[in-house]
Amino acid sequence: MDQTPKRETVLKGQIQVVANSDNTICKLIDSRIQKFLENYLASSYQKSLPAVPGGLGPIQKELEEIAVKYVRLVNYNKMVFSPYYDAVLGKILTKEEYQLAGNTSKGGNLIDCSCIYLL
Repeated sequence: MDQTPKRETVLKGQIQVVANSDNTICKLIDSRIQKFLENYLASSYQKSLPAVPGGLGPIQKELEEIAVKYVRLVNYNKMVFSPYYDAVLGKILTKEEYQLAGNTSKGGNLIDCSCIYLL
């Protein structure tokens, strides 16, 4: 009895499951990549770079290349569009600063302006 067609079917099924964006492993990897990029962006102002999250070692080189390009894009957008974003953020923060004043311990968050420059 030839097991090749059965193995092929099982392998195709496994690939389809992993390719599904609702897959738990895909969500975990996506979360780790997003967090790494956020940390990389934050660390671009410091000297130490964030460690590559567990499980992403095999793609470390590519991930770091993407992170460098990501930081360049954010910095470029910040340089070019900061006058526009500053005006918009100024209005938003002025409008909401009274709501946020004293409420930061109750879950109020200030906007991370670095991420705004990607919009």
